[in-house]
Amino acid sequence: MTEELRNRARVLSEGTRTSGGQRVNLLTPMSVQQSLERLGRELSAQYKVVYGRPESLDPAGKNRQ
Repeated sequence: MTEELRNRARVLSEGTRTSGGQRVNLLTPMSVQQSLERLGRELSAQYKVVYGRPESLDPAGKNRQ
């Protein structure tokens, strides 16, 4: 392996792990559909988080659009 390929592999491996993501290596085209279905189930089970603040922190409404 060249140094460039080693660095690329390290970035892909450590980057996904440290960001809370995941990396899946697919070896055959037959596994693509199954992997995408699993990803879809994982994404649909996640929560959407919305941050807000009370009106008292922005009494003049300067940040309203």
